[in-house]
Amino acid sequence: MKSARVSWLAWPFVLAWAVVVVFPKQTFAQVQYATNSATVTATVEDNAPPSTPILVSPSNNSYVTTNTPYFVWEGSTDDNGISHYRLSLDGGTLFDNIPTSNTSNSQYTLTYNSITNRYTLIPASGFSQGSHTWRVGAYDTLNNLSESATWTFIIDTQAPTFVMTQLGDQSVSISAQDAGTIPVDPIELGANEPLLAGTGESNSTVQLTLTIPGDPTQNFSFSVSSGGSWSQQLGILPRDVTMTLDFTITDVAGNVSVLSGVRFVIPTQVIIVPSPSPSPSAAASPGTSTPPSSEPGSSSAPEATPPSAPISVTIPVIPPREILNEVVQELTERLVVGNVLVQALPPEVRQLVRDSLSTVAPVSAVVATTAVPVVATFALASQFGSSLSVDVLAKILQALGLLPAGKPQGMVFESNSYEPVAFAVLNIVGKDQEAGITETVVTDVAGIYKGIKIPPGTYTVSVSHQDYTFPSHKNRPSYLTVAEFYQGQAFQVSGQGQEQLLLIPVDKNTELARKDWKRRSRVLAAQLSRRTSTLIWPVFILSLFLAALFPTVWNLGMSVLYSTLVGRKILLWFRTPLLTGMVVDEHGQPISRAIIRLSLQGSDELTSLIATAENGRFTVFAPKGKYELNVTKPGYIWYDQSSPLSSYVLDASQTSQSLMVTMKPAQAMYDELGLV
Repeated sequence: MKSARVSWLAWPFVLAWAVVVVFPKQTFAQVQYATNSATVTATVEDNAPPSTPILVSPSNNSYVTTNTPYFVWEGSTDDNGISHYRLSLDGGTLFDNIPTSNTSNSQYTLTYNSITNRYTLIPASGFSQGSHTWRVGAYDTLNNLSESATWTFIIDTQAPTFVMTQLGDQSVSISAQDAGTIPVDPIELGANEPLLAGTGESNSTVQLTLTIPGDPTQNFSFSVSSGGSWSQQLGILPRDVTMTLDFTITDVAGNVSVLSGVRFVIPTQVIIVPSPSPSPSAAASPGTSTPPSSEPGSSSAPEATPPSAPISVTIPVIPPREILNEVVQELTERLVVGNVLVQALPPEVRQLVRDSLSTVAPVSAVVATTAVPVVATFALASQFGSSLSVDVLAKILQALGLLPAGKPQGMVFESNSYEPVAFAVLNIVGKDQEAGITETVVTDVAGIYKGIKIPPGTYTVSVSHQDYTFPSHKNRPSYLTVAEFYQGQAFQVSGQGQEQLLLIPVDKNTELARKDWKRRSRVLAAQLSRRTSTLIWPVFILSLFLAALFPTVWNLGMSVLYSTLVGRKILLWFRTPLLTGMVVDEHGQPISRAIIRLSLQGSDELTSLIATAENGRFTVFAPKGKYELNVTKPGYIWYDQSSPLSSYVLDASQTSQSLMVTMKPAQAMYDELGLV
């Protein structure tokens, strides 16, 4: 029994010996389990792969300019160590059993940097052009595999192709890969603004330099399309000058091609007008001979002189667009500041400016000659805001003198200085009308309004202006009628077409705010409108110049229009005025801004309404006839030999008249007459 118990206790030791000695030696993981007083140990095989290798270069979707690229990756780690690496190219194994230390053999050179944990493999043989994929696999000592991501790279070691097939109106075949295709002599073009076109490597960028002797060098940048074509439009270039094109082409991989020294010239087109052929000189008839002279020492008759070659006249033909371009360039080059600014602009912007001028050229006379009235109209129309209508716009054009407005009907003036108020808005309101405002009219730069046509009824007039208030707070002088010093009273229109003469004072607004854009616009419109008559001469000359330079229908039409206006102005110089005169005070000093009214005798219809100039003079143009003349100046009374006058009958039915009007201050007149 004792021996049997010993034998049973020995079994655990036997089993332990069998596990250690009998079983094959392998690597095991130790796992312990605690049970009461015994410890049990088990082993598990290691199947965990190494860490994933990280690719570094060539980077994904990159271009490589060598056919033996350097393959760089970060090494893997494993608890049991890395056995070797495998490099795959385009889905197949390129190099297997790559060691983990520096190696050099007939297939590749491998270096390892222990600091960065990076491997660099340089293949001994090159690869083909085009796209490739690569990846790296890492094996541990138990042959477990871990593979990196798959990256793509493109090998491009060739300079980009580049061929120019068109230079202006000439077909060419000039290649950056063959210097022999560059013509020795300059290529002659038949037209300006040449278009360059050709083929090249897709997505390449091109830097073009255009060298023009005597002019600034022009630089352009463009790209070859994905389809392999390219084009570049040049601007207006000088004629009879040899210019040079130089191209630098860079593909997406960074390879560079150069095409330089392409020369071309644009000869000036000419018209050759031959002169009339000279009459042939006299010559002997065929078959006859000149008999020899019988006199001794005499010589034979001289031979006939051959006719001289006709002399032709060569006339250069230069398109107007090119003339304009030369003028603009000359101006910018002569103006130092302008030249600096222009040269600071990119070539594309400079070309855009030239193209814009060329586009405007066919209508340049219209643009130049209408600029002043258009700006004045816009400045004045901006005052009305949302209340601007077609009818109001027509009144504005009438006030600016751009549309006919009819005969004068009244005037708005400042109550103290008697200066005319330009661009005041008059609203005529019918008392019997439910619609409110019946008509709106705008005064011109002389403060005169025209063109009111209202049916019979009762009306009032209100005046609005940003710088003035209405009605005037001044008392109406007793010697002036309500119509001559109108302050908003109702008036009657009894007949169709009856005109109402109103002289309307307004008070200067003494609490004017700082000038805003509306006030500035109104002042601008007045200044431009006053200068319209003086600008007619330079505008007329400009219209003729532009029409000669660019003979389009629009430009010719404007030149004809301004020729008509100038002709009319010249005719006015030779027209005899109906009435000339001067308004002075009792001391002979001129009185400015006195209002001169001229109407047909026996009629309320005004023929002329003007104000005297600074020198007190006035001139009235009207048909010959008998008229009633009124002269009004607030604060003054017209008198003749100490007798006040309200009107004067002017007989100008036969000859023109000249008149001297003397006015005396109203208060002095009252004192003399003993009136209060």
